[in-house]
Amino acid sequence: MELPQLRGAVDEKAEPLLMLWCRFLSATTDDELELLAEEHPTMTQAKTALDELSADPRARQQAEFRELSQVAYATSMNAARREGRAEGKAEGRAEGKAEGRAEGKAEMLLRLLGLKFGTLPEATVEWARSAGEAEVDRMMERVLTADRLDEIVRKRET
Repeated sequence: MELPQLRGAVDEKAEPLLMLWCRFLSATTDDELELLAEEHPTMTQAKTALDELSADPRARQQAEFRELSQVAYATSMNAARREGRAEGKAEGRAEGKAEGRAEGKAEMLLRLLGLKFGTLPEATVEWARSAGEAEVDRMMERVLTADRLDEIVRKRET
């Protein structure tokens, strides 16, 4: 649980020491820490330990390194998310365009077949709509030379 949420989740009367720790860990100024140290001996010890750690150059360097590492991790994760979203959008657009182009060609084939041969059987309509783009291209070329609809359908099967 995050510290700001903990304050509202803990009954201060039932857990006074826990509330002191919440206030200590979420303090943002030295004055807040001083007031807490005056309230309870455990907080005095905690503030003393914090002051000693803050004065230790090695501990300070480790803390700074940890903080920089967290920032670098968050930055790289955000960049990876943005990149992933961009790739997903690009792939989606490309797939959508290809599907739209194939559907448009199938509809054009059906229109050409209808103009040339009249009302088309439902099986022919389903066949054209389920065919791949390259196959539809070949069938559109055959519309020009075929005299009967079954020549186009039969040639598809071979």
